[in-house]
Amino acid sequence: MIKSFIKRKLEDDLLKHGGVMFMASILGGLFNFLFQIYANHNLSPDNFALFYSLVTLSLMIGILGMTGLTMVAKQVSHYRANNETDKIAYLFTHMLGKTSLVAFLGFIIYLPFAPKIASFFNRPDANLAVIATGILLAISLVVPIAYGLLQGLERFNQWSLNMILLALIRLISGILLVYAGFKVTGAISSSIVAYVITFIIILYWIRGLIFGKEKQVQVSLVDFYKSSWWILGAFLFGNIICFIDILLVQHFLQSFSAQYSSASMLGRAIFYLPWALGASMFPKVSTLAAQNKSAVHLLKRTLCLSFGLCLLAALVMFATSRFIISFLLDKVYLETAPGLLRMFVFALMPYALVTILVYYNIAMHRVKIVFILLLQAIFHITLLGLFHSSLKQVIFILGLSGTMIFITLLIFTLKTGNKFQKA
Repeated sequence: MIKSFIKRKLEDDLLKHGGVMFMASILGGLFNFLFQIYANHNLSPDNFALFYSLVTLSLMIGILGMTGLTMVAKQVSHYRANNETDKIAYLFTHMLGKTSLVAFLGFIIYLPFAPKIASFFNRPDANLAVIATGILLAISLVVPIAYGLLQGLERFNQWSLNMILLALIRLISGILLVYAGFKVTGAISSSIVAYVITFIIILYWIRGLIFGKEKQVQVSLVDFYKSSWWILGAFLFGNIICFIDILLVQHFLQSFSAQYSSASMLGRAIFYLPWALGASMFPKVSTLAAQNKSAVHLLKRTLCLSFGLCLLAALVMFATSRFIISFLLDKVYLETAPGLLRMFVFALMPYALVTILVYYNIAMHRVKIVFILLLQAIFHITLLGLFHSSLKQVIFILGLSGTMIFITLLIFTLKTGNKFQKA
C-alpha cells in the first residue's frame, strides 16, 4: 500500500516537475542568498541598501521579460497540446528578434533618466550603478524568451539546471567583481555576466529546434500580441504590489533602509519558496484550458502545498530569527533586524499565494485580472505612502494589504470557476 502510494506520487506530474523546480530553486536560491550575504558583509550598509534597491528595481521593471516568458510558454503549451510543434521555432526566433530590438531602444531611452533614479534613492553618486542596472534590464528582457520555450515544452530538467548555473555564475562573478573594488556596480554587473553565459547554454540546448534542416512554418501572431498588453499589466502590477515597499523605504526612510533591506532579504525566502510549484502549474493549466478541461484542482493543490511550505518556513525562521541574523549578517544589523524578520516572515506569506493566483488567471486567459491588480496596486501604494512612520509600521501595512489583496483575488478566481476566457 505504501509502495503504491509512493509510486502514484512519483507519477504525479505536478509533484514531479514541481519537485525538480523546487530543488533547482533551493540550490539557485542558496547561491543567490550566499552572494547577498557576501554583499551584506563586504559592502557598507548604505551601499548594500542601494544594491538591494537596484536589484528590486530590476525585478519590477524587468517584469517585461517575465511577460515574454509567460507569453511564449503559454503559446508553446498550446502548440504542444495541439501537436503543432512545427510552429514553435518560428515563434521563438520571431519573439527573440522583436524583443532584442525593444530591449536596445529601451536602454537608449533609460540612459537620460539614470541621474534622476540615483537622486530618488538619495544617492546621486551612484550613476554608474544605475546605468549597469539599465544594461541588466535590457538583457533580462531577452533571456526569458528562452526560458519560456523550455517551460512551454516542459523541459523542466534543463530549465532547472540553467537556473542553478545562473545563480552559481552570478555568485562567482559577483564575489570577484566586488572583491576587485567595483562595489555596487560590480554586484549588479554579476547578473549581466550570468545572464549572457546561461543564455548561450540554452541556445546550444535548443539548436536542433532553431537550426533544424526543415523549413520553419510562419504563423500569424496577431492574436498572440493582442494578449501581451494585459499579461504585461498583470505581472507589472503584481510585482509593484510585491516589491514597491523596498523602494519606498529607500526613499522615505533612507537612514533605516539597510536594516529593512537586510531583514527583507531573509524574509523574502517565504515569498520565493512556492514559485517552483507555480511555475510547474502554469503550463499544465494552460494546456488544460486549451483542451477545455477543468484546472481548479491543480490550483487548489498548488495553493495548499504553497501555504504549507510557507507556514513551515515562517515558523522556523520566527523561532530562530536572532540566530539567523547573527550567523548570516554583519553584527551591525543584530539590534533591529531580528524583530523585523519575525514580522516579515508572516507579512509576506499572502504575497506568495497572490503570485500563484496571478499565474493561474493568466493561464486561464482572464483579462479582468489586470484591472483588479491595478486597483489593488493603487490601494497598496496609497497605504504605504500614508503609513511609513517606522519600519514596523511599514511591515504591518505590508501584511494587512497583502492579506486583503489575496482574499480579493481568491474570491475572483473561484467565482469565475473553470471558465476559460478569450480576449
